[in-house]
Amino acid sequence: MARIISFLNPKGGVTKTTTSMGVSAGIKRRGFKNGLCESDFQLSIGNWYVEGVTEFDVIATTTEKAIYSIPKALKEYDYIVIDGLANNMAMTAAILMVSDLVIVPVAPSPMDYASMSALLAAIEARQALKPLDARFLITKKKERSRLTKMLREELKGLGLPIMKTQISDSEIVKYATAEGKTIYDDRSSAASKPRGEIDVLTKEILEILNG
Repeated sequence: MARIISFLNPKGGVTKTTTSMGVSAGIKRRGFKNGLCESDFQLSIGNWYVEGVTEFDVIATTTEKAIYSIPKALKEYDYIVIDGLANNMAMTAAILMVSDLVIVPVAPSPMDYASMSALLAAIEARQALKPLDARFLITKKKERSRLTKMLREELKGLGLPIMKTQISDSEIVKYATAEGKTIYDDRSSAASKPRGEIDVLTKEILEILNG
């Protein structure tokens, strides 16, 4: 039975998709069979995917029925990563029901964490039914940024643990994605920091899931 990791945030622009792609590549590079489920109707990841080149499988799951079928339909995988859809609480609720770990990427912007009340309420409702590990992930981090420090303090009062790993704001990741790659494919020295962050995040995720 696949372990299911979901990246959810009702607001776009928090590096949810690029982080889910990087983690999918990181899991695959550790020798596991894994897939990335895309819930976006526009199929942006599916259009990016190149069969035989992309390291992990990409599966379109753009309906609630498709989401609910993931545990049974994709049971041959070791891990499934779901890139959640922004501003669709019905799909979000379905994703929460099938997930083992929910990661909520949040950028250091007051508008980002102010928009999460409905998601946090949905997570709390799901946790009341059965255990669900859900955690914040700080993204778009900037060194010595006052906003990043403020964000961390704000998140501490919202009831979910914060991942130890933080993801920096990186143009290199965007360039890699634009070229149909993940950050693992860029072996330049400039990519070493974002590549290292994704690798450490992947390790942290697997440790959470496997105790």
